[in-house]
Amino acid sequence: MKAGVNTYCFGPMLLDGEMGLAQVIQFIGRETVAECFEVLARFWDKGRDEAAQARDAKRVLESVGLEVSCYSLDSDFAVYDRAQRRACVDQCIRRLDTALILGTHVIRLDPRSSLPPGTSPQDVDVDDLMARMAESAREIADAAAAKGIT
Repeated sequence: MKAGVNTYCFGPMLLDGEMGLAQVIQFIGRETVAECFEVLARFWDKGRDEAAQARDAKRVLESVGLEVSCYSLDSDFAVYDRAQRRACVDQCIRRLDTALILGTHVIRLDPRSSLPPGTSPQDVDVDDLMARMAESAREIADAAAAKGIT
């Protein structure tokens, strides 16, 4: 087993602009005993190409001797709007290539669930919710397996 750090640990600093992803990676590589880093998709700069950012991150990771333990993908597989759910699944499938750029063959799906406006958790059909989430995860897992990603 290797010690590692998740990008989420630096979330507030990344969101506030106090640190950039390269600075986080450098800090972890130089100031901790971590051997690996878990990249979380939500912290990419929305205004830049994700693949380019992944290549930049990979260079910094290599410069400080860290490997990527996995690439974590945020999602909302439980959205009730079919088009939004489809877009979410498609984005996760596109991000499989980002995992490969980062040098990892492991992803972690971080599913969330959103409720339609005016709905309370007690109104949710949990079986329907789980079925939609499982269907989405299965589709991504099949696409991942085709690329050699777990």
